[in-house]
Amino acid sequence: MPQQQLKIAFLVPSNSISGGLFVAYRHAHFLATAGHDVVVIFQHGHDPAASVPYPDFALRRFSIFDAELQYREFDLVVSCWWECFYGMFFLRSRRYAHFIQGDDREACRAQSGGHHKDEALIRFAFSHPRVGYLAVARWLTEKLAQDCNIIAGYCPNGIDNSRFNRNVTPLEPKGARPRILIEGPGALSFKRVGLAYEVAARFPDCEIWHVCSDGVYQPHWQAHRRFTGVSMAEMPRIYAACDVLLKLSQVEGFFGPPLEMMACGGLCVVGRVKGMEEYIVEGENALVVHGDAVEEAVGKLRQLLSDPALQAKLRKAGAETALRLDWSLQAPKFAAAIREIVAGQVPWHDVETAAMRKLAGAALGGRFATGGAELRRGGSIGGTVRRMLAALLPGMQAGGSD
Repeated sequence: MPQQQLKIAFLVPSNSISGGLFVAYRHAHFLATAGHDVVVIFQHGHDPAASVPYPDFALRRFSIFDAELQYREFDLVVSCWWECFYGMFFLRSRRYAHFIQGDDREACRAQSGGHHKDEALIRFAFSHPRVGYLAVARWLTEKLAQDCNIIAGYCPNGIDNSRFNRNVTPLEPKGARPRILIEGPGALSFKRVGLAYEVAARFPDCEIWHVCSDGVYQPHWQAHRRFTGVSMAEMPRIYAACDVLLKLSQVEGFFGPPLEMMACGGLCVVGRVKGMEEYIVEGENALVVHGDAVEEAVGKLRQLLSDPALQAKLRKAGAETALRLDWSLQAPKFAAAIREIVAGQVPWHDVETAAMRKLAGAALGGRFATGGAELRRGGSIGGTVRRMLAALLPGMQAGGSD
């Protein structure tokens, strides 16, 4: 990192509870402790003065509408979601970067059941030659290189072992019945929460807990305890109170909850998903379900619950995995990637920023004041935006497919 103090803004979608937001906040705080002037900006209509549901959050925050009243120009803006890629050009900055924590196209396709209307916009956000890119997983850096000819800085996620560890006091003491934890928002189909419930229901002698960020539950999902909108500070106690995390997602970027469960001494049965290879080794620190077959998942969970030796092996390796990925070791990698972007990116000219603002305004329309779910239900990409995409990035297929 350069010796001079830099003005850095992290542009995030909203002030809500999300693992991806927590990752962005961790990196922002690390840069702030290195002496830089770091702020967080919310793109959508959330009160920046409202409390942030993350422990020890200590950064100034603004809405995207009033940020420039405080900062005439940043040295670097880091966008943290594909819509924020477009929003960041409404902030004056010498340089721009896009932090990718998953293939947003896959998430949108999985949620919509096929082709998604915003795929062209997402692809463009992944492929601008003048923007610096950072990604949380090897598979994402490889995909960006293959699909978009973009070289992204590799910035793997980490875990705070001072908060997530075996000494955490459980929210509720463990009893004779094994306790299965299901984690994930009910409204996002690619998290496959319903599949996890279907598997867990085959174990009537177990207790089922569900942590759900969005409060969406189906009537037939049967759980003994449910938790909605849990803050990051509360999560370690829930992990510590459970025996097994059952997480069968279809799409992830880095896959954070299994790592947190391992750190707290728990066991994991997970779906095979991109990003798991960052730290999950099948049969060593977790059991992995291939595909979405209920019977296979039931078999893996039954195997784990009935084999004390396997449990001990996975717990030991899981704890070692968490220690190896502590944030104190991971955050400097993001800072180093930022240093390379600042040193290597030619500062943006006003005419370039103006062109991107014009595209962003046409692409997002009135989306700044709405929430993410509503954004994804908006209208399709119009011909004007398609033509602008093609003009700004010649040769790009603006129709929405890869």
